[in-house]
Amino acid sequence: MSEERAAQDQLECLLRQIDAAETADRLRPIFLSGVSLLAPQAEGCQDEPERALMWNTRLNRLHDAVIRRAVRLAEAALAADGLTPPGGYDFLLFGSGGRGEQSVYSDQDNGIVYETPAPGREEEFRSFFLKLGNAIQDALDRAGYPPCPGKVVCGEPAWCRSLAEWEAQMDAWIEDPTWDHVRHLLIIADARAVAGSGRLAAALAERLRRAAGESPRLCAAMLRNTLHRQPVMGPLGNLLRVSYGPHAGGIEIKYGLYVPMVNAVRLLAVMHGVAASGTAERIAQLRLRGAIAGRLADDALRDFANVLYFRSITAPEGDPPQSSGIIPVPLLTRPVRERIRSAIATAKRLHEAGRTAVQQRGGKIGG
Repeated sequence: MSEERAAQDQLECLLRQIDAAETADRLRPIFLSGVSLLAPQAEGCQDEPERALMWNTRLNRLHDAVIRRAVRLAEAALAADGLTPPGGYDFLLFGSGGRGEQSVYSDQDNGIVYETPAPGREEEFRSFFLKLGNAIQDALDRAGYPPCPGKVVCGEPAWCRSLAEWEAQMDAWIEDPTWDHVRHLLIIADARAVAGSGRLAAALAERLRRAAGESPRLCAAMLRNTLHRQPVMGPLGNLLRVSYGPHAGGIEIKYGLYVPMVNAVRLLAVMHGVAASGTAERIAQLRLRGAIAGRLADDALRDFANVLYFRSITAPEGDPPQSSGIIPVPLLTRPVRERIRSAIATAKRLHEAGRTAVQQRGGKIGG
């Protein structure tokens, strides 16, 4: 049996165990057993970036299965009290979860969009889905996903709305594209439904893509958010090291490298009407549409795969553990440092591609 087939069989076994879990507390041990079984071999992922993409796909299938099961357990808990959904809804993942790029340790970053209720039933719908949102938060917390510190979670009224309420809020953000409003819109750009039909989530994403296609002002505002990044390389080409703390001497790659790369690709995807939420698929679609040149697309896919691998080896911290986003000193071999430099250069080229696209649309980048 090939290594790939064996890994796939192990994954399918784990998915069945997750689907059969009767409590949220049981989900985390199953997930962690899967991580250890399917973990990438360091040298293999460095030499063959596509193996990092396969590892990421398997890992996020596990994440999705755990999260989807937690949602179903939360629904069942409410049903036991006689409460059932008054209408359809999509449970959304944002951020790296929405892109299908969560690392081993991840927190909650999610929301709910539910069907617009008939007149007079607004409070009934709002009350139920907020209860469901809080039940899902609790189930996910027990499954090993602590709530997002920024409160971008489905139990918060701001992130649990009807389709009509979401559309009205998005329109207000689009009309007044301040830094925070654009930040919220870009959160929606990465939204992906992991429970529900996906129809409501697709409507929100399409609304943003349409707005970007019609508004150079919005595109320029999204670019300004995208260009904001944490430096990871000094003026002389030296990689900047963490100067203090338990990971001193390591290199921070989450905000210095991963986020700038995925943000640049996301901007181009929204502007060019690409519906995919994952970065690798967005790169492929942008290439097909001629939005980025073939050489840049090849480099972006290779370096993005390497960045996914870097995220898998960052040091954990806290309790429950979360990724520090820092590659520890012992893992900063010369090949890793060279790949980091390559990814930094590619991220800069992607940012320039975004700048050019906005300028071609007539967006005023300076304001």
